[in-house]
Amino acid sequence: MKKIPLSQILILLAGIIALSSFMSKLYAQNDRDSLIINNCNYSPKRVLYFLPTKAPKSYGMGFGFFGSEIYCNLKCRRDSYGLGIQLIGQGLFQSFMINSFDFEKFVNQPTRKRTTRTSHNGILIAAFGTYTEYLNGVSLSAWMSAGTEVNGLSFNLLWSIYQESNGIVIALVNHVNTGRGLQVGLINKANNFRGIQIGLWNRNDKRSLPLINWNF
Repeated sequence: MKKIPLSQILILLAGIIALSSFMSKLYAQNDRDSLIINNCNYSPKRVLYFLPTKAPKSYGMGFGFFGSEIYCNLKCRRDSYGLGIQLIGQGLFQSFMINSFDFEKFVNQPTRKRTTRTSHNGILIAAFGTYTEYLNGVSLSAWMSAGTEVNGLSFNLLWSIYQESNGIVIALVNHVNTGRGLQVGLINKANNFRGIQIGLWNRNDKRSLPLINWNF
């Protein structure tokens, strides 16, 4: 098997960082967000680093068992740019939501000011799924993923649950409050959706249909 030169790997990584930085500006958080910026006395991480990290800025490739969101009580916003690889991922903990999940309660939650603790810009890969408040790029997992907002592509074998999605969401079951783009799965549900849904059963705020549904 032909080996990929290190120079090409570094060029690809630099391209991912540049693209993700552009996407993060394109999808910058708006007035709904309350940014936590206190106690950020940690040095930025660059090129290669271990996850989770308390660094407010991380660039390059992060590798570990879980993402930085696991530090849920840390009053410091953390933004990562590049490639993140989680051997387990926080999606494992989200699995406990499956039996008790109520879509109606999910979409009817009272609106509140968002608090952004983490955002990932680039590619995020996790064996059992991810939990990222904001994702600009691509999320891949063999289980499930949840988050506040995804802009790009989210692919999970089991379940995707997001408050807001802009792009493509693919899973066996997809639950989205507000969505723009494409949903592909066995069951697709969205409260406020503009785009196309493809699956065995598709529901949006206009109608419910088998096989294919749409709303523009």
